[in-house]
Amino acid sequence: MLMDIHVIGIVDICSDIIPFTNRTSNKDSVRREVTIIDEDSNISITLWDEQANDFNEELAENKAVVAFRRIRVAIFNNSK
Repeated sequence: MLMDIHVIGIVDICSDIIPFTNRTSNKDSVRREVTIIDEDSNISITLWDEQANDFNEELAENKAVVAFRRIRVAIFNNSK
């Protein structure tokens, strides 16, 4: 079951751009892993293509507060 959620927190970790080839479409793509934290827990978010390229990695250096709306929760590589 897929569901959309909203999250807000402090950017803790922001990976470099990770290139990969989509197995289904054989199209080159990119992704970026972002971990945000709050006072109780953390969540890893995968940004794809345009969002991955547009995300400012300095937000992690500055521990900026960010909000993500309508994030789709799904399993990717056997993890949520």
